[in-house]
Amino acid sequence: MYIFFLTVIIAPLLETLIYQLTIIEIVFKIKIKQANLIAILSSSFLFCLSHTYSIYYIFATFGLGAIFTTIYVVAKKREDINPFWFVVFIHFLNNLIAFVFNDLLKFR
Repeated sequence: MYIFFLTVIIAPLLETLIYQLTIIEIVFKIKIKQANLIAILSSSFLFCLSHTYSIYYIFATFGLGAIFTTIYVVAKKREDINPFWFVVFIHFLNNLIAFVFNDLLKFR
């Protein structure tokens, strides 16, 4: 139960706070050209560096980080969606699926 709580609940909250909200907001406050691209690349790079279990996993999490960050940037432009909670929810679903396959079904 402890692993489930950390993987599915805590990790999406903390990782979205650090790798999407904080990094994206800092990049946007600097007011640089190509802010969206720089935010997506820098956020994705830092996100993948925190998932260095294998070389495959690094590349996979870079892509996943790019997806999460792109969703955050797009949702940020809408008034009807809170980008932080939207990405947390998607990240939660991703980790839940991974948890079910890896830890419950032992599918590796």
